[in-house]
Amino acid sequence: NGYYSLTASTKTNKPKLLLQAHIDVVRCLQKPEIYQSEDSISGRGVYDMLFAVACYLSFIEMNSGALQDLDIGLMITGDEEIGGFNGVKKLVEAGYSGEVVFLPDAGEGFGDLSVAAKGAYNFDLVASGKAHHGSRPWEGDGAGNKLIHMTHELMDSFDHSDTNNSTITITRFDGGGAINRGPSSACAHVDIRFKDMDSLAAIEARVEDICNKYGGSVKNMLRADSMEINTEEPAIKEFVELYAKHNGKPISFSKAHGGSDARFFYSAGTPVIMIRPDGGGAHSDEESLDLASLAKFYALLEEFILKTAKIN
Repeated sequence: NGYYSLTASTKTNKPKLLLQAHIDVVRCLQKPEIYQSEDSISGRGVYDMLFAVACYLSFIEMNSGALQDLDIGLMITGDEEIGGFNGVKKLVEAGYSGEVVFLPDAGEGFGDLSVAAKGAYNFDLVASGKAHHGSRPWEGDGAGNKLIHMTHELMDSFDHSDTNNSTITITRFDGGGAINRGPSSACAHVDIRFKDMDSLAAIEARVEDICNKYGGSVKNMLRADSMEINTEEPAIKEFVELYAKHNGKPISFSKAHGGSDARFFYSAGTPVIMIRPDGGGAHSDEESLDLASLAKFYALLEEFILKTAKIN
């Protein structure tokens, strides 16, 4: 469907260790250039997640002589930021995976392992009505006014007191063609991140109630399930020990607020390791990556690959 992916491996389509990353980035509005200082590198995509691709390629180049003794694979896709349905999802369905997948697209900095992730429920919330002159609202049924009520009631359904709860963000409003006319249709794009599947069921029921109340509808829905990694998996436990050694102390565990392509491997029963170096500002014009932390990340990655993917 027009989205590019690349896979490569030393042995099979399901190696001992698969290195996965995406190269697509959210469009930059202000500062497209990449800037490197003594301590950091900044620019769109450096943290989410081009650093991973650079590390993978560096490992392959610097360890070219060892590749024949490794059962390793590489998977790079170009559609993660819009759902991953034509990238990782298609490749997993076609039989491309790994016994363990390394996917550094979550985590609260070096020393943290992401073991769960919220799901995503995105859609256009549409209000329909009857157009009218801006000065005579009683002569119509303005969709803009309806949409404001719908979005407010939906947002008030969420508990905003804890970041671990399900969240809602209105990312876009569309509607109307003239500044003095109440529109017959208006639309808001809703980005919901739910903490578990029970929460999703309650959210879907609330959306349906609001649509029924105001005669609204939902269109262009995208849903991605939540996930939770089994930390008792032997591959995960082995990685945690190695990670703690490189960190110099026990690591922490966190739940990602956003989703990733890891869910496609998780749904197929494949263990996924999700970490990343220090940095921040993903999807913003302040995106940056700490270079000292990146060096620690690469050292960990290199030892993990050589240990895990080695052919006995």
